[in-house]
Amino acid sequence: MRVLLAFSIVCISCTSLAWAQRIATAPPSPVSIVKAKGLINVFSNRVDANFDGVLDQGDSPAAWVQIDPTSLQTLKSYSFPWADVKASFVGISETAKAAFFCIGNTVEKYGLESLMPEGVVYSGLCSAVSSTGGGAAIYVSQRPSFTDPGAVVQVTLDTRDSTVYQAGPNPQRTARFITSSNVQGLAVLSEGVFGRPNGLFDMYKQSPFGTARTSLSVGDTPNHFFILGDSAYVTVNGSHWVVIVDLSTAAAVDTIMVGTSGFDGPRESVVSNGKLYVSTFSSDVRVFDVASGTFIGKVVLNAKPEGIAINGTDLWVTRSYVAGGYSAERDVAVYDLNQAVSVDDQHVSPALPRALYVTSANVALPFNPDATIKLSALDGRTYAMKTVVSGSCTLDISSLPLGVYVATDGASVITLMR
Repeated sequence: MRVLLAFSIVCISCTSLAWAQRIATAPPSPVSIVKAKGLINVFSNRVDANFDGVLDQGDSPAAWVQIDPTSLQTLKSYSFPWADVKASFVGISETAKAAFFCIGNTVEKYGLESLMPEGVVYSGLCSAVSSTGGGAAIYVSQRPSFTDPGAVVQVTLDTRDSTVYQAGPNPQRTARFITSSNVQGLAVLSEGVFGRPNGLFDMYKQSPFGTARTSLSVGDTPNHFFILGDSAYVTVNGSHWVVIVDLSTAAAVDTIMVGTSGFDGPRESVVSNGKLYVSTFSSDVRVFDVASGTFIGKVVLNAKPEGIAINGTDLWVTRSYVAGGYSAERDVAVYDLNQAVSVDDQHVSPALPRALYVTSANVALPFNPDATIKLSALDGRTYAMKTVVSGSCTLDISSLPLGVYVATDGASVITLMR
């Protein structure tokens, strides 16, 4: 685990950033953004207002548009047949010029340039799909139910050979990774059972001795992750945090508290120039300094966002649902990152450590010594702690299992790693 220095904490509710917003046209309920071949691909969910499975007036099928990132003009568009298209989980291969979609219980291949169907490449349970960079294989997430463990099937498209990887309940996103130390593997994110802190981030590492699985509990309903260098950033909706995982050591090394609550949690995240951008159902994007965890500010949208992406100096955010509800919104908001107003120094709290790596039996926290301290593990377990040194917030943590914990006195939050 990495050792973290002292950093500052700021109040999540303090600062909004002033941004100039532009709008790129997209069909109703855009939920995912992928940059490929120099274009921005936006994928929209099917809108079935009364959930009857029938295309009624006011409903719309899932859709795909390609947008020029400079002019924000739509270059190509495609409306899918009226079917269950998992628009949030699309596999893209720029090399193979292909896109793969879960449509019902099939995976269909589409041309990345033509936006036209090229045939079914897999039949079976499918809740999400991803692709290898070269497009030679796909990874199909399988969800037998909303409570039972699932699996991910690797399918080699030429031979149709397959390999099965076990997963937790509700497996969704997958991605190949390779670290700077040449560790290679497959990452699998499972949401777990809704409302329970049993979401899993699985790493299947490859070695000359075979493939080994490491499972990390990351909290309640993780719904997104992305990989940057040796790190995976796991956005955990129900726990309202982003867990940072070191892929080379297969360990959770940090958490960033997003500051949301209830059903307004974080949805997706992305890193650019040392800043973490997190879309939330609070109808905003929250911005943090990755190195320190310091909250910088937030971009306020008049809509609930899902998908988020960075293209050059532009931040792209889907306007997925109406603010305060779940009716479909439309279009994509685009912001110039260079035009954000800096945080006013008056909002920054006195310096506190954001994370502590503890090797001893006791840890001294810069909290009020009279406060009640609560520790929460990433798997949802909570621990009520008492101070063991009079006049100091020093805790005896010798009985705690090794892992990552979130410590709070009700006002401030610190990550503990042991």
